Amino acid sequence: MTLENPPKRGQVMEDRGPTRGREPPRDPAPRPLPRERTPPPMPDPSSPTPLHRFFGGSPARVALQLALISIAVGLVLSTLNIEPLSLLRWLQQTVRELLDYMRWAGIDLVESLGRWLLLGAVVVVPVWLVMRLVKVRQGR
Repeated sequence: MTLENPPKRGQVMEDRGPTRGREPPRDPAPRPLPRERTPPPMPDPSSPTPLHRFFGGSPARVALQLALISIAVGLVLSTLNIEPLSLLRWLQQTVRELLDYMRWAGIDLVESLGRWLLLGAVVVVPVWLVMRLVKVRQGR
């Protein structure tokens, strides 16, 4: 074996300086072949869909329940001769009177807190809704 003819793998080298008579370094242990990727498991048909999780049941069933509850509440309000717009006006008037009383009593902080609450809710509620929809979509 000369310089033009290097030793083959596993062959003992001739006396060439510091490696005298030793075998050349071996490659590390061979790596195992990569496994074939298996497809993700199919979802269980009995598990609820994202829409079921979001609504808390079947969307049709929830819609039916809401319709029945709305009819019952509407019947009671109609019996009491309460109209939807008059109910909203009453609520608005009550809130205004409450705020006027608090302002008269020297509690302007409550009015500021109410404004901050509404201002923050304009941002927070849509962000929460988007996050909720994303979680439902991810299947959590």
